Amino acid sequence: ELGEHDIACQRDRDRHCSGLFVCRANDSTLRMFEAMKSNFADDDQTTLNRFIGRTNATRLSSRFFNYGQIASGRWTGGTIETPPGMLAHHANHVVGVPAKIRMMNQVRAGWKSGRLVPCED
Repeated sequence: ELGEHDIACQRDRDRHCSGLFVCRANDSTLRMFEAMKSNFADDDQTTLNRFIGRTNATRLSSRFFNYGQIASGRWTGGTIETPPGMLAHHANHVVGVPAKIRMMNQVRAGWKSGRLVPCED
């Protein structure tokens, strides 16, 4: 997923998600994280998106799944249709630990019931 890029982030609507990413330990990402630390804005995601242009960045594929890829707004307990071959699930777009646990349990139950196709790699 990373290929020749410095950092690959999960898609969060039209922004890079700071909650799930993979990156190289190199000068480019070090400078980006140092700039983020020195110029922290409202939250980590806003700050990441402000400085990510200093790197060779890309997005992770939809195999790295979050609710924001299929809906707008917060998850309120409805059914989540997860993609086949999902490699990871990031429980965002949900408020509170109990709700996150319910979301993760629903995604896990979908996988166990065969709605999800396990990834090959």
